[in-house]
Amino acid sequence: SNLQNPAKASISLLSSNTLGFTWTLCWWLMTYFPYNIPNKLHSFWPVKMITKACVAFCRANLIVNRVDLCMVLYPDVVMASILLGTIAACGGKYTTDAIRQVNNAASAPHEASAPTYSWRSAFLGSAFYFLAAKYSVTQFLAPEEATAVLLTVFVGQSLLSDLTGQPCDWTKPIINTVLTLANIPAGSAAIKPVKQAPEVVKPPKPSATGKPQQVQQPAAAAPKNAAQNGVAGAAKVQEAEGTEASRGSSAAGVQPAAPKGKKTADVNLQSNGKNGKEAAKDGKEPRQNSVRETKKRK
Repeated sequence: SNLQNPAKASISLLSSNTLGFTWTLCWWLMTYFPYNIPNKLHSFWPVKMITKACVAFCRANLIVNRVDLCMVLYPDVVMASILLGTIAACGGKYTTDAIRQVNNAASAPHEASAPTYSWRSAFLGSAFYFLAAKYSVTQFLAPEEATAVLLTVFVGQSLLSDLTGQPCDWTKPIINTVLTLANIPAGSAAIKPVKQAPEVVKPPKPSATGKPQQVQQPAAAAPKNAAQNGVAGAAKVQEAEGTEASRGSSAAGVQPAAPKGKKTADVNLQSNGKNGKEAAKDGKEPRQNSVRETKKRK
């Protein structure tokens, strides 16, 4: 087909050795160069600003090339020009997001489900260049003028965002206006979470003996049991502390204090013992007197 014809749809990476060599060299410098020197240099904001501006320049040129190609293959077909221009300018974001999703290293949703500036700028840039310079019904600029406007917007946004520290996202107002007029929800409102059905507790099945099986205690009773276990554990700790205290006091020669109930019982026993001893004394004294009187008579 014409899309596979190098004369009409050339693939830059395969059409010359320059791009492949340059990409490989840049990859090695940023990833494996000794002492990580190029990466440290790239961390300085002037160098980083220049490289981002170069990326924006290349994205704008890709849109122009793909829309021009579609006008040769599919003249005045709106969908073909805008779709291929969008994929050319943000196809790399789709690929890298897919790789991160597979490796569980994604820090944000996939570009296809939550479009960012990468997709929005590619889509609006393709639509602008096609409608302003190529589509016969709406054409009002020459292709060179439309290319200059596209390059200025893309590179200008990259430079301004780095100089001011603000996103400078010119695509959001346009996209939000179109979505509002079309009554289409924007952002996360377009994706509604699925509600989970409540769990249904099944009745216990009868066992082989005909007796119903015991139903497992629900999770709601767990806090109550935990509280009871905590009270019982606290009582055991207090009892152990009391035993240790009594041992320490007996070793020091001090009688440990008995609990309140036990102390009352000991007092009662001691009082009963005293009464018994007094009664035994009273019984012995009459006997001794009778023996003395018998001896005197003899």
